[in-house]
Amino acid sequence: MIQKKFEEITRRIWTDINLSKRYSISYGEETITDSILLDLAKQNYFNIRILQTPKLLEALQGTDWEWYVGSNTNGWIRYAIQAKKLNLTTNKYESLNYKVGKPPDDEYQLNLLRKFASTNGAVPLYNFYNYYPNATKVDHWQCSKDFDRELLGWTFTTLTNVETAIHTKGSRTFDKIHQLKNTLPIRCLFTCPYFKSMYQGQTSIGSTGNFLGETFRKIATLPKQFINAKEVGILDKFPEELYSPQIEIYPKRIAIIELPEDE
Repeated sequence: MIQKKFEEITRRIWTDINLSKRYSISYGEETITDSILLDLAKQNYFNIRILQTPKLLEALQGTDWEWYVGSNTNGWIRYAIQAKKLNLTTNKYESLNYKVGKPPDDEYQLNLLRKFASTNGAVPLYNFYNYYPNATKVDHWQCSKDFDRELLGWTFTTLTNVETAIHTKGSRTFDKIHQLKNTLPIRCLFTCPYFKSMYQGQTSIGSTGNFLGETFRKIATLPKQFINAKEVGILDKFPEELYSPQIEIYPKRIAIIELPEDE
C-alpha cells in the first residue's frame, strides 16, 4: 500500500509540474511538499501520520521535513529532508546552494542539514521534484526495477551527492545528478531490499548504520510526545532525546511512516 501511494503521488508531481509550465501557473517546491503532506494526511492511513510542529520554533526550522520510517518492533530510521524543484527552463536545481537567514548570521542550507543530521543521528537526504521528458533508462534510471519515466517525478539522493554537485561545475542539473548511482525514485525507500534490510533488523536498534555512505543511528521507539501527537496531529514540544537544543535546528514538518512487519 505504501509503495503504491508514493508511486501515485510521484506520477501526479510529474504531470502537474509539466502542466504548471504549460499554463504558466506557479508551482514551487513548498506548494508541492504541502500537497504531498495533505494527500497523505487526508487518506487517514493508520500507518502514516503527519505532525504539525511547534510554531514557536518556526524561525529555527532548518529542514523541510523529517520522516520516521520503521516500527516499534524493528526500530525507526530518521530522514532529514530538503526538497528542491527542477527549473524546467534550465533543467537545473537553481537553489541547491541556497542560504538561509540574514547576514552576517546567514548559513548555507546544506550545512544546516548536515549539522542537524549528524547531531541527531538522521540520514540527510535531498528530495527532487521533476519533469524531464528526455530521461532515459541508460542515463538516469538507477533503480533495479523496470524503467518508468514518470517515477522520476519524485526522487531522492544523499547529501554527499549534492555536495559533489555543488562543487563540480555544471553538475546541478537533472541529467548529472540522476546519473549518480545513489539517486533513486522515492518509492525505492520502501521497496528496495537494501533499505528493507535496514528497517527489518540488519541495523540493530540503538546502533549506528550506513545508508548509502551516510551514517545514522536507529531509534528503538518513538517518544511519548510523538505517540500523543499521532492522535491529534500536533506536536506540542520537540523531545530533547531526539532534538539537540544546542544546535536549535528543527524540521518544518514531520511524517511517521509505520511499516508492516512483513514488508
